[in-house]
Amino acid sequence: MPPATSEIRHCHARALQFFHVLAGELSVALPGQTHTLRAEQGMEVAPGMPHRVFNDSAVEARFLVISSPTAQGDRVACPEESGGSGCAAIVLMRHPLAQVKIARMRGQPGTEVMAGLVARIDEMNQLGERSQGFVWRLPGSQATPDTLRVFADYFVPSEPEHLFYNLSVWESVECAVCRAGHDCVHHVQ
Repeated sequence: MPPATSEIRHCHARALQFFHVLAGELSVALPGQTHTLRAEQGMEVAPGMPHRVFNDSAVEARFLVISSPTAQGDRVACPEESGGSGCAAIVLMRHPLAQVKIARMRGQPGTEVMAGLVARIDEMNQLGERSQGFVWRLPGSQATPDTLRVFADYFVPSEPEHLFYNLSVWESVECAVCRAGHDCVHHVQ
C-alpha cells in the first residue's frame, strides 16, 4: 500500500481477516481504536467488525491479508464512526488458527546432520497443503535469518540461521492437528 493511502471503512459479513505486515507500517482503524502494525506483526479482524486499513507513513507498506472464507462479494460499506457497528448480517463462524512451529536445527540446511530433514521439506509441505482444512502457509524462502531475529530474546544464544520456522493457517484447531505421516517427518534428525 503506497504512503498516504487508505481504503474505505467497511466490514465483512462472513469473512474473518488476518493482516500480516511484511515491511513498513500498516494502521488498522477499528471502532474507537487504531492499531499500528510493523514488520512481522499481525492482527485478526472478526466478521462484522467495521475497519479501515491505511498507511499514513512515508514508506510503502507490504502486507498479506488472509480471509476465511473468501472476502470476495462479502464486503459491506460502513459509515464513518456512526456510533454503532453500521454493518448488517453478521454470521457467526469458527476462527481459523495460525500455527507456528519453531525449532533450533542441529546444523545449517546444507550440512550432513540436516540432510534427512532437508530432503523431506517439500514432502512435508505438500502433505500439509493437501490436508483437510489447510488455508495458507508462509513460503520458507520468506522466513529469512533477518526476519527470524525477532526471536533473539527467546533463543539464547541467538542464532537465527539455525532456526527452522513454519507458519501455516488452518480452518480450525481440529484441522491443524498433526497427522501420522506429518509427525514422522518431524522426527527425522
